[in-house]
Amino acid sequence: MTLIGVAFLIHFIIMSTFAEKERTREGSLVSSDGQPRRRPRSYRNDRDMLGNGNGASGNLVGMGTGPISRQPDKSEAIFTTENSTVVTAQEGSTANLPCIVRNLGNGVVSWMRRRDYSLLTVGMGTITHDDRFYVSHSRTTQNWELHIKFVKASDEGLYECQISTHPPSSIYITLRVVEARAEILGEPDKHVRSGSTFELVCVLRDSTEPPVFVFWYHNERMINYDIVRGVVVNNDEEKSVLIIEDAQKNDSGNYTCTPSNARPTSISVHILNGEKPAAMQHGSRSHSTKLMGSSWIFVLLLTSILLSLTTTSYVHTKAHGVTQEILTFTTFTKSKENESKEDPLNRSSGQEPDSHFHTNHQQCNNQRLDSLEVKASLRERFRSPLVRR
Repeated sequence: MTLIGVAFLIHFIIMSTFAEKERTREGSLVSSDGQPRRRPRSYRNDRDMLGNGNGASGNLVGMGTGPISRQPDKSEAIFTTENSTVVTAQEGSTANLPCIVRNLGNGVVSWMRRRDYSLLTVGMGTITHDDRFYVSHSRTTQNWELHIKFVKASDEGLYECQISTHPPSSIYITLRVVEARAEILGEPDKHVRSGSTFELVCVLRDSTEPPVFVFWYHNERMINYDIVRGVVVNNDEEKSVLIIEDAQKNDSGNYTCTPSNARPTSISVHILNGEKPAAMQHGSRSHSTKLMGSSWIFVLLLTSILLSLTTTSYVHTKAHGVTQEILTFTTFTKSKENESKEDPLNRSSGQEPDSHFHTNHQQCNNQRLDSLEVKASLRERFRSPLVRR
C-alpha cells in the first residue's frame, strides 16, 4: 500500500510539472492583446523540415520569415547545341545535324522536318521510310546527331530536335545544301608550242569535303595512269594538277577534270607546230583583241595615204591639162598675128583691106573671149573643194 502511494505521488508530481511547462509555452505564444505570436524559425530547422534537396521539397528554400522561392532543378534536361545553328553540306555527301542534350534522364530525343512536319526519328529508331535518315548517339558527348546520306537539294530547310519534357523543349537546325563544282584555271582555250610541257590546274569551288578521287579525261579516254605517254597527275585536298611533257599534235583536244563529288569542267588544248607568238601559246584573248585593233588602225592609215596621193595626182593632171590648153591657145594666137603681119591686105583671098582687117579684128575678139572663158574655167577648177584639199 505504501509503495502504491509513493508511485502515485511521483506520477502526480511529474504530470503537474509537464502541465506547468505547457501553460508557460502557450502563454509565450500569445501576446498581451490575446493574439497568437508566430514562433521564430531558424535556417537549420527550415532545411531539416524541407529536406536535404534531393526531393521536390529541396527546391524550396526559406530563411526566417522571408519569402519562399523556386530554384532551377539541376536534373532538368537542357540543350547545349546553340539554337538556329546552320549546317552546310555539299550535294551528294552526308549531312550531320548536331543535337547535344544534358541530363536527359528518361527523356526521349526525336527529330522532325519542319517543312512537312514529318517525324524522322524517335530515340535510336528511324520512323520515316527514307533510309537515308538515321541517328547516332555518343554517350560521352550526349550528342543525338541526325545523319542524311547522299544529301540532295530538296533536303535543304529547317529541322527540329525535340526532347519529351513537360512541356516539350526543342531547338532548330538549318541545313544548307550547296553544289560543288570543278574549275580549271586559265582561259577556256589553251595554245601550246609542240614539244613543250604544259600543265592544267583543277580546283574545287563550294566544296565542304575533299574528293575521294579526281579523274582526268582526254576527249573520252581517262589518262590518270598513262605514264608511257608522259602524263603526271598530282592531287591534294584543294586541287589536282595534270602535267603532260613533250606535247605533240595528237595531244590536242578536250581535257575534262572530274572530281568524285563535284560537277566536272573542261578546257580545249591546241598544240601548234613551229614558232608562234607568245599570245597564241598562252591563249590570250586580250592580246588577240589588241592585234586586231592595231590592224584596223593600220588599214585606216594606209587608206588615208592612198586617198591623199590620188587627190594630188588628180590635181596635177587637171593643172597639166589646163596648162596645155593655155599653151595651145597662145601658139594659135601668135600664128594668127604672124599671118596678119605677113599679108595685112590678104590679097589672095580676094577681099578688100578694110573687110580683111574687120575679119581679123573679129577673130581676135573671139580669141580673147575664148581666152577669158579658159581663165574662168581654170579659176573655177582651182576653187573646187578637191583642189583646195
